[in-house]
Amino acid sequence: MEFRGAKHREEAAKLAAVLFNGVAIACFIGASFGPLLNTALPWGWRSLALLAAAALLHAAAQAVLMLGYRKDCE
Repeated sequence: MEFRGAKHREEAAKLAAVLFNGVAIACFIGASFGPLLNTALPWGWRSLALLAAAALLHAAAQAVLMLGYRKDCE
């Protein structure tokens, strides 16, 4: 993707980070409240996998922000 300038790159980074964090929040809610709300979903490896996915997606969002704001991170 070609950016028109620094402001465009920063806005694209914020948008991508919001997207990643939104999916991370959905994974976290599914891992923590899914088994509480639906008794057919047992606590176990699936909840742990969703929790790990939430952590990885949040870390990816942080990495996107760091790449978008390179000059501020130096």
